[in-house]
Amino acid sequence: MQRIKDGYLDHIQRIVPLAQKHVLEVGSGDGSRTVQIAQSAAKVTAVEPNKEMMTFARTHHQRPNILYLEGVADALPVSDCTHNVVIFTLSFHHVPADRLKMAIEEALRVSTPDGRIIFFEPTFEGSFFLTVPFFFPEYSFFFRFWLIGFCTGRSVPSIKTSLISG
Repeated sequence: MQRIKDGYLDHIQRIVPLAQKHVLEVGSGDGSRTVQIAQSAAKVTAVEPNKEMMTFARTHHQRPNILYLEGVADALPVSDCTHNVVIFTLSFHHVPADRLKMAIEEALRVSTPDGRIIFFEPTFEGSFFLTVPFFFPEYSFFFRFWLIGFCTGRSVPSIKTSLISG
């Protein structure tokens, strides 16, 4: 059985190199993956809603380039257009269904215009711990347009609900 920690950082680096990047990890848990990300990234902001997990992460996985914040995916406690990479690692499926759209909008809000958003989620086949990055090619232009519009102050439509509901 392959676990998420086995090759996690290598898999992310194949999607987007993290060197010199400011990374936001949404749902950082105990901080074990945060430390892996921080080995390569310039700075990591780790957001976690569970106070006990956040306390553990701060106590056991603190590094100079990591900032741990309490918060939730649909109301991220970070500024607009500040992160080159946003990573949801086994956390997006924990967002309540009625707040999924807002969680994506929040990820877009905090991403830079050239930013990348990565969703790692359990697969329906094989090992539960085998994860894949999700990408919606039919929305890639829309995401880029939305990010550019948001970061330059232009008015743009919010994400279509169909992205979540099918």
